[in-house]
Amino acid sequence: MAKIQLKVTGMHCESCEKLIVEELSEIQNISKATADHKKGIVTFETTGVVDESKVKEKIRELGYEVA
Repeated sequence: MAKIQLKVTGMHCESCEKLIVEELSEIQNISKATADHKKGIVTFETTGVVDESKVKEKIRELGYEVA
């Protein structure tokens, strides 16, 4: 299991956090996702291989930027 942290800009509130967490939780092999709009950080844990570029693409599709 790996824990990956990404710097994400554009999150303004808890609704932003919830949206990102819900979407990332649907990606195969992501067991837990959290988002903190105050710190601008999204963290997720994996149970297998996860293509980080797909995670970043999903976050961008939601309207946020990955640093």
